[in-house]
Amino acid sequence: MLFSGSADKSAASSAARRRKYFIAEAKRVLEDVVVAERRVLGTDNPPTSLTEYNVPCVAARSKRPKEALSLLSDALDHHLAPDALLGTDHDTDLNSLYGNQNLWRLRLAPKL
Repeated sequence: MLFSGSADKSAASSAARRRKYFIAEAKRVLEDVVVAERRVLGTDNPPTSLTEYNVPCVAARSKRPKEALSLLSDALDHHLAPDALLGTDHDTDLNSLYGNQNLWRLRLAPKL
């Protein structure tokens, strides 16, 4: 029992590294899917827009709000319907962005 604390810390550290790896891998795969969907389905296609929305969701779940907001802005600039962000207050993937004024600006800013 003398070493249980260090074993717990080691296991937690290992789990955190695995989680970080899997999140980075998920983001990379989604980015590859976006490229393929744009090429095959076109940019004005609902599945493509959904995938474009999911990339910033992964960044938000990784607790990287600046990157998530930048990716959301890019997605809006590249055919994600502005009203797609209207229901984001119920999307648990974006929990780390709630209360962020920049998310509200994205949701309210008209895209021309």
